[in-house]
Amino acid sequence: MKRHILCRPGFILMLIMVLTLCSCDNGTDVSAAGASVSQQSVSEDGSVSEDSVAVTPTAKPTATPTPSVSKDAAVSTDNALSADAAVSTDAAVSTDAAVSADKATPTPLPTPDPAMITAFDPVTMYVTAQVNVRKGPGTEYEKTGLLNPGETVSATGKYGDKWIRVEYKGETRYVSAQFLSSQPPATPTPAPAQPPAQDGQPTPTPAPIAPPPQVVAPAGVLMIGDSRCVQMRDVTGGGGVSWICENSKGYEWFVSTALGQADAIIGRGTKVVICLGVNDTDNAYSYAPLINQKAAEWAGRGAKTYFVSVNPVSDNPYTNMDNVNSFNTAMVNNLAGVKYIDTCSYLINNGYGMVDGLHYDAPTNALIFNLIIGNL
Repeated sequence: MKRHILCRPGFILMLIMVLTLCSCDNGTDVSAAGASVSQQSVSEDGSVSEDSVAVTPTAKPTATPTPSVSKDAAVSTDNALSADAAVSTDAAVSTDAAVSADKATPTPLPTPDPAMITAFDPVTMYVTAQVNVRKGPGTEYEKTGLLNPGETVSATGKYGDKWIRVEYKGETRYVSAQFLSSQPPATPTPAPAQPPAQDGQPTPTPAPIAPPPQVVAPAGVLMIGDSRCVQMRDVTGGGGVSWICENSKGYEWFVSTALGQADAIIGRGTKVVICLGVNDTDNAYSYAPLINQKAAEWAGRGAKTYFVSVNPVSDNPYTNMDNVNSFNTAMVNNLAGVKYIDTCSYLINNGYGMVDGLHYDAPTNALIFNLIIGNL
């Protein structure tokens, strides 16, 4: 009896190989890969010869991978570049260079013009009020010393009409001509000696020095001021004048207190006299516009306003003649609609007596009062 072909083992093996080859076609292109398949031979009994299948795979060349830059690597590179840039920027502008650029080179003061100097043989000059010694002929030059009333200095020339060239401690210096005089100060006449007391008799009391004759003040005069006004009021017994004055006062008091009191009593015919500034000579540019404003307001009521110069000072811890001069000059140049009474120049030219470098003795206070009243 013949065996059925499907039952033969060789046929079954060949069928398995065919299915395997079909499976390879779907997954891998064997021919394209260069695989070599030999002729299959199947014996009648279904056995496969040794060379029925010989597959030699051809290796595909391995591609060289392209290196990728990771995110971390990119950041690291950027950081490196950023650091280099920062270093470069810092190197371009150093801290010292920036500071140096900000510092402005001070403009040197000009050398005094020789053409402005009138030289003369050394002559002794007398100091009439406390004044600064300076390196050049102007208040912008550095102070190098201080002269007090009664001192002398050797003058060698004049710069313009406002400064005297002097020899001071072996150096050429300049002093304001306003406070030097070629005439020695007057020697005060000593009081007559009192006769000796007789036994059993009391020693006579010397008579007080009488102030100069007082000018009678016009009706309606109002004086506003500081301690110098207080002293004039006390020496003159009021002098028939209304007073608004307190010791050690200045601009702030003038604004907060004095103006309110003055506004309450100023009317037609009032003569308002302001004597302030010695306690705050740096406030000239505050005083002037405010006084101008009030003078215009008071003029609308029929009143007139006056301003009295700050008078000379000598050795004291609060101010000096440079400050006084600057204040007076600023007031003269900035007051409008206000009459300026220059008692300062009068005292410098005619003499005065002081008790502490800032305040005056009784005769001088009476003299100043008379000068003011005489200019109203």
